[in-house]
Amino acid sequence: MQAVFMEIRVVSNRRTRAVQVNKGASARAMLSRLGLNGETVIIKLNGKVAHPDEILSAGDLIEFVGIIYGG
Repeated sequence: MQAVFMEIRVVSNRRTRAVQVNKGASARAMLSRLGLNGETVIIKLNGKVAHPDEILSAGDLIEFVGIIYGG
């Protein structure tokens, strides 16, 4: 029987934590799960900027970096 979940590491608000996600989950799914707005963060996957539709793999490090803006 093949595993349905995988573990990734998530960095949000300068905190790193291990999270179990469904195999085939996307970065966009993690945005939703964490209640983050995709228009106000940059997604980094294993140290590189990533598209929200990027599929996650076991052991990935996904980081959500807040965009600072204003006048």
